[in-house]
Amino acid sequence: MQRTALKTATLLVGLLASLPWASTTLASSVLDIPALVNRLVTEPRIEDVALSPDARHVALQIRQENKTIIVVLKRSDGKIAAHMGLGEDNHLVDPVWASDTMLLARLLLRVDKNEAPLGTGIVYRLDVSSGEAAALNSQSSGLLRGTGTRQVYAYLLDALANDDKNVLLGMETMDGLQSFPEVFRTELATARVSLVARSPVANAGFVTDGDGRVRVAQGSPENQVFETWYRENDESEWRMLHRADANGLAWIALGFSEDGRRILFEREQDKGPNRLDWWSPDSGEWTEAWSDPVFDVGHVFRAPNGAVIGVEPAGGEGKVVFFDAASAAAAVHADLSTVLPGKRIRVGQAQGAEGVHLLFSSSDRDPGTFHIWHPGSRKLERMAALLDGVDARELARALPISFTARDGLPLHGFLTRPVGKPTGAVPLVLMPHGGPIGVRDDGSFDESVQLLAAAGYGVLQVNFRGSSGRGAAFMDAGFGEWGGAMQRDLEDAVAWAIAEGHAEKGKLCAVGASYGAYASMLAIANDPDTFACGVGEVGLYDLSTWEESADVGRFRRAQEYVGRSIGNVDRAAISPIGRVSKIKDPVLLTAGALDQRTPARQSTAFADALRKAGVDVELKIYEGEGHGFQALENRRDRATRLLRFITEHLPPSP
Repeated sequence: MQRTALKTATLLVGLLASLPWASTTLASSVLDIPALVNRLVTEPRIEDVALSPDARHVALQIRQENKTIIVVLKRSDGKIAAHMGLGEDNHLVDPVWASDTMLLARLLLRVDKNEAPLGTGIVYRLDVSSGEAAALNSQSSGLLRGTGTRQVYAYLLDALANDDKNVLLGMETMDGLQSFPEVFRTELATARVSLVARSPVANAGFVTDGDGRVRVAQGSPENQVFETWYRENDESEWRMLHRADANGLAWIALGFSEDGRRILFEREQDKGPNRLDWWSPDSGEWTEAWSDPVFDVGHVFRAPNGAVIGVEPAGGEGKVVFFDAASAAAAVHADLSTVLPGKRIRVGQAQGAEGVHLLFSSSDRDPGTFHIWHPGSRKLERMAALLDGVDARELARALPISFTARDGLPLHGFLTRPVGKPTGAVPLVLMPHGGPIGVRDDGSFDESVQLLAAAGYGVLQVNFRGSSGRGAAFMDAGFGEWGGAMQRDLEDAVAWAIAEGHAEKGKLCAVGASYGAYASMLAIANDPDTFACGVGEVGLYDLSTWEESADVGRFRRAQEYVGRSIGNVDRAAISPIGRVSKIKDPVLLTAGALDQRTPARQSTAFADALRKAGVDVELKIYEGEGHGFQALENRRDRATRLLRFITEHLPPSP
């Protein structure tokens, strides 16, 4: 389909509008904060794209003011073939084609005005040939054994590439109690279901083979010990393959080989990153499939039937590896890598008589662009972009870095320097990620990073111990290290940046959200002479009172995890609110009034304590917002405050 046809069809339903700043650029001798914020803080209209198996239709997930709808266009002429939408605050997302004419989507519901929409556990179908849209399931179901009519959460487990009439839906209870999920074969036309599998382990997920047979169940029961179960086919009994209580190391099934005779497992190791191994159910033999000396697997590439065919490391710079280097998928990916250099490429199967591919490309300077690739003519047909009207060449690169912590542990991260400033010291922002355990920065597009870099700042992101992507031992090293070794890793990162000439002492600002806000406030408390300011967003600053008012305090499993994460320590002693007397730098705090993860009272109490200690503090509570800001006007206000605050206390590089 021609780009003009797509644009015309979309305009017909009033879904796209031209940007008023589309002809401007980011470069300017004078920092224009409102213009910069308007350029980079946007809300994409087209959020997702799905191409039908016969390549005759394209489905667009389109954001409207207070809902998200699905519009299906004919590729031949760009006209609307069908659409699916519900009332206000209902969001239909993640379109998946189950056949040439049947499309599925998940329903999310926005309960509070500016909170992120929540999953409902309802899957909708759209019959493109008739235009009929309906739910495949309901929240109240008596299908699950022993549940009566408890609320049930359904999700698409397998679209069954070789079956146009049925899909597999996984179902589990959603009332916070222990659940033994089940799988049902669901007829698309009638929504009739038949039981396929019952999990032998609580809180489990399933893995199917290329024929849609449910053969792996894996999860953690109440004791949080990860279990992996296997069966030969849908009629066989389950048998436990592995239980992680022996050494604490889990085996996680990622998928089957293309011939269905082997299962690929990500296996945690005593030391170093996780390893990928093939396991043969017939022989019981293990064969190494892939490993990296530094990083875990970051992304798995799959065939149309879900088989695992390739991997990409988690480091953000690693080479994509296909298990069959001579495969068509490997050739297509290699070809596209020359057309879109420097991009992370996610490409679908060849579809329709033309053999075209839907692909999604992204990078540190591009949050994502959808294309259709015509391999015969080597034509790239642009469909939609998540950030439109901005030339990626005007944005900054996130450069991978590595250094050694004071205790000898190798650490990795990313340094983003302002465009046009490849060398020399620049005003630097330390930006710790949230989580903190099991989360990482991966060098992908980050709105805040690009805002700061465009304003003349460098940004330092560190995957301190406890981050994911480096193996079980590296992640476990973060438990019990709030305010300890994780914080020292950040300090060592700053020392590295200064020693390497990227920054100067006294010309840094610490900026973070959630746990990142906690770490940022500790950073300016521990070393006020190194920093000029600090920013905390939706943060937690008093660990001794946090759980009693947060949502994590209402669930036993969450309490157990938080307890392990923070450790058996004096929480008051490692809380920023207990160190306000050491903070000398000005502070900006922002929070959401409806935040249940880190309630706003954490920010208001911390601000009060800072004021009593004589610290210059600015506090902004956003009404209707939760743990992260959703409304475009609030996101832009937050970005504007951030830039104005930092430029006031730490002038940008000229």
